[in-house]
Amino acid sequence: MNIVVIGECCRDIYVYGSCERLCPEGPVPVFNPSHREEYSGMAGNTYENMKEMSDDKDNIELICQFRSHHLPTVKTRYVEETSNQLLLRIDEGDEINALTEGRKEKIISKFCGVFKPKKADLLIISDYCKGFLSEQDLIDLSVIADISILDTKKNISQRVINAFNFIKMNEFEFKKNKNVFEKLSNQMKAIITKGSKGVFHMGIEYPPPIVHQTFDVSGAGDVFTAGFGYNLALGKSISDSIKLAQDCCSVVIQKRGTCKYEKNMD
Repeated sequence: MNIVVIGECCRDIYVYGSCERLCPEGPVPVFNPSHREEYSGMAGNTYENMKEMSDDKDNIELICQFRSHHLPTVKTRYVEETSNQLLLRIDEGDEINALTEGRKEKIISKFCGVFKPKKADLLIISDYCKGFLSEQDLIDLSVIADISILDTKKNISQRVINAFNFIKMNEFEFKKNKNVFEKLSNQMKAIITKGSKGVFHMGIEYPPPIVHQTFDVSGAGDVFTAGFGYNLALGKSISDSIKLAQDCCSVVIQKRGTCKYEKNMD
């Protein structure tokens, strides 16, 4: 099974430590770091989770952006480790080079060229609207796979909906684009994640699995997208794919950091 993940990537860094006193120069806590952990974030998180779910890791490809000096975006979070309270997040490297026409043509020809006998089985585009992919890029790239899933922060047009099999959104993103999803044919493509309220698709509410304690929801949407897409590519129904993706999320949110799903975690 050939799977392609396209989108912006970042490094998620978590610095854990303690706060036991206030700064004498002002009413702010003094942070004493103890250790740090680093993960792949954004599209990189989707890709890493897809690799963990699959038995055929060599046929999963990640296509992402890098800044002009070849370092990805970095998100650094400072966390009080006893309470797991996020104290501060610092984002660096949001200036992202756009996908060039030449590179886009190479991607498309690799999967849809004259001598390519078969498209990819699954395409997931994880578009964080940082400047790597334009709306036209989304539409053009959607042709490279039999099943295409879009997870985007952009305003969604009818042209984009027409190009993809599924559009994954959170509740806020759906409300922002509600008007364009009034048509029944568009509603069939909308997969709406609602956090602790579960997932909504075509009038059906899928309640979330019961979890003992939620530690960190960072990257949970990426895990859901990976799990949903992977199970669709295996031939499972939309309903079963949603439920299995929810199961994956219920495992990782009980771990600290941008934790990836591992088969032996559950």
